[in-house]
Amino acid sequence: MEQAREEGLFQVKEKDLLISQLRDRIRDMQRKVEQGSQQVQGEVQELVLEDLLRQEFPFDRFREVPKGVEGADIIQEVRTRDGRSCGTILWESKRTKAWSDGWLPKLRGDQREIRAEVCAIVTQVLPSDVASIGERDGVWVCGFSFMVPMARLLRAGLEEVSRVRRTQAGQETKMQQAYEYLTGTDFRLRVQGVVESLEEMSALLEKEKKAMRNLWRKRERQIHLATDGVFAMQQDLKGIAGSDLADLSTLEDSVAALEVLGESYEELDSEELVQEFLQTLQQLDGRAGNQKLREHLGWDEAVYDRVKAALVDREVVRLGRGRGGTVQLRSGEDEGGYAA
Repeated sequence: MEQAREEGLFQVKEKDLLISQLRDRIRDMQRKVEQGSQQVQGEVQELVLEDLLRQEFPFDRFREVPKGVEGADIIQEVRTRDGRSCGTILWESKRTKAWSDGWLPKLRGDQREIRAEVCAIVTQVLPSDVASIGERDGVWVCGFSFMVPMARLLRAGLEEVSRVRRTQAGQETKMQQAYEYLTGTDFRLRVQGVVESLEEMSALLEKEKKAMRNLWRKRERQIHLATDGVFAMQQDLKGIAGSDLADLSTLEDSVAALEVLGESYEELDSEELVQEFLQTLQQLDGRAGNQKLREHLGWDEAVYDRVKAALVDREVVRLGRGRGGTVQLRSGEDEGGYAA
């Protein structure tokens, strides 16, 4: 009896152990089925997400996630219509029953791995502080229905940053080109050309001024000669005809007008001649012989003597000894206050 009772007890224990093992195996199988279902659901959401992005942004380029990047699902390279790359968005799709903050550092690590400018998570369950679209610790988060609007915002930001960078790069290039031009041979040669042209025009203008002064002086002498001749003729006629000579008031008025005209030419020319005399004398180190100075000026002797006498009277120059005489600026008097 005792032996039969022991055998029955062993059989009961074996059945209990078998039932326990079967329960564990059933639970494992159920867990595997659930995990497989969640994985399939996540893969389906990932495929739908990529299809929507491709349809919405046909100019962008979508690349496969490289090996070693386990969390990220989609790599979107933002491109303009003309094919210019503006940056990269790294997407991760989550279809779980609860939100986990542990996703954030892992996705940021993937972002650094592929050097993406922006990373984002599309999830069914949002964090408690995000209603539709938000940013958590450098990661953009949104629900599935807000995925396309958030993608538009992120793309717009990347395009604007790219545009600003291109503008700044263009400015730096232009500044560098301007600096190279200003310090280069072409700019120096062009400036030299302008300076030489101005010097030639200045020299030509000075020659023209001298020629005009000479013309004025010739006309002045002619007016003086004409005035003297008319005056002498008037006196001769008065001596011959006496009171029988017709009224000569008109002739006298003409003589007076000629004298006034001569004086006006002389006044117009005198200060210009003074300036020219002093400038030429200064170019000759402030001292020169009369003959040498007059040759440099190109004047006749009468005009030269008149201007020299005026400057001596003003105590601007002084006369010296020597063959033919010399003229010298007074010591310490820089052109006597008559500089051009």
